[in-house]
Amino acid sequence: MNGSQPIDKKTKQPYAVALTDDRLFSFGGIWDRWKDHTTGQVIESFAMITCEPNDTMKAFHDRTPLIVEPKDYDRWLADVEPSHLPMDLVRTYPAEGMKAWKIAKLNGNGPHLLNPLPELPTGPLTLF
Repeated sequence: MNGSQPIDKKTKQPYAVALTDDRLFSFGGIWDRWKDHTTGQVIESFAMITCEPNDTMKAFHDRTPLIVEPKDYDRWLADVEPSHLPMDLVRTYPAEGMKAWKIAKLNGNGPHLLNPLPELPTGPLTLF
């Protein structure tokens, strides 16, 4: 799929997304442990970091999760002061490095969920 192909977001058609070389990738997030001053309860919380979508992803949503490259894992996971966070890593992943394809509506669990749906023929249909 390319970014110029229109998608009707109201149809709720599921898509699978991967890197073009099919390697695993990681999302960037933050977490913290803090104490609720009212109850005294220690709470662990997290959030996913999102960015502007690239052309592949903007067909689905107006933002996309941050993808952290393996070479940057140590920097992303380092325990640093907030003023030293690696903000240069918070950027949109290049569209040419990603792919997306239509999949069937979720039905159970397993690798079959990633099977591409067959493409319907385009152009005029004829009976003969």
